[in-house]
Amino acid sequence: MSRGTFWLALSCSVILLIVVSSHAEEEAPPPLPKAMGAINDYAAVLGKESREQLQTWINELKTKSKINVVLLITLLDPYSDPPTLTQKIWEAWKLGGEPTIFLLFVREADRWAFDWKFTQDLAPRLVDLSLGGELIRSMQALLNERRVGTAAMQAVERLKATLIELETPESQPQAQEEPSLPAPANVPRSFVGSPAFWSIVGGAAGIAVIAGLIWFALTWLCPGCGGRLSRGSTRTFGPSYSLRSRRRRGERVYYCRRCGYLRVRRGER
Repeated sequence: MSRGTFWLALSCSVILLIVVSSHAEEEAPPPLPKAMGAINDYAAVLGKESREQLQTWINELKTKSKINVVLLITLLDPYSDPPTLTQKIWEAWKLGGEPTIFLLFVREADRWAFDWKFTQDLAPRLVDLSLGGELIRSMQALLNERRVGTAAMQAVERLKATLIELETPESQPQAQEEPSLPAPANVPRSFVGSPAFWSIVGGAAGIAVIAGLIWFALTWLCPGCGGRLSRGSTRTFGPSYSLRSRRRRGERVYYCRRCGYLRVRRGER
């Protein structure tokens, strides 16, 4: 082999090795962050309370709207292109199986960028609600101020407020009021216990008391001096009365010890 042929073969071999190595480097995919759940904060911009609130909202979206929300906050973009990174994460994490919304907050050089992707079945709802453009503008405004945690919170909160159908008084079934039954007509009220009943009872009791007092006064009070009368049936008040008392049995005698008043009642036993 001549020297020229040797150097030509060596040069071709080096070029071939360079081409093969460059192709191998291009084919090797760059490392991507691993999914750690619904909230993937690789930039550590969320505090404990913010993370718990985000998880509560995401769970609510899952329960009420049947929508999965996945969040990624990262400092590294191996593609230097947020839409490309979004697509790669979507494929690597296999997010298209159920209705899903993916939110990406990524740092590009000295600035932050926002991108998102969702399944096709959610497109009509998001378009009808005019959420896309407004969400991107508001997120980018917060990211320009480096308020990354606030942007993530507001994005999920906006999705929750937009996609969950809030219960309104019109949509809530009104409680059926039980119709009040009209009072039955011509139904006699119970007399016992009524005010009229107690008025009659009170009046009768008053009359009975007054009648008792009158009877006591006429029977036991002396009309002459007002003293209390004594009663007897065998006491002798002189010869004339003794003769009559023996002839008439069953008489009652009422007399006053103070003034000598005497009253006889016959027919009493």
